[in-house]
Amino acid sequence: MGTITRTRERNFIKESALAHYDGMIAWAKSQRRFNEPDKHTMYYHLHECWFSEDCDYCTTYSVEDFDDGCYKCPLSKNRECCGGLWYEMNDTMFWWTWIRKAKKVKQYIADNG
Repeated sequence: MGTITRTRERNFIKESALAHYDGMIAWAKSQRRFNEPDKHTMYYHLHECWFSEDCDYCTTYSVEDFDDGCYKCPLSKNRECCGGLWYEMNDTMFWWTWIRKAKKVKQYIADNG
């Protein structure tokens, strides 16, 4: 019974994270392509953004000290969030590149979550 419950929980976390990215990507598509991505504006409109407080994986598997990395998270690779793809997404200069990188993060979650 415990294994079934853990599997359901993992599936719920994965589906929630994928839905989270679907919502953010859809909203980002409504922004001007060459504007700089802004987590505050996104949060104002969606009440969520791409940082750890709104990610089901981060809130479920995080440790007190984020400097120690995401080592407990099933999406962590070499102690990097979503195999390093999240950092690439976070460092984009324009919404159109943010969308492209967010789709890669979403695919990574679908494949590895």
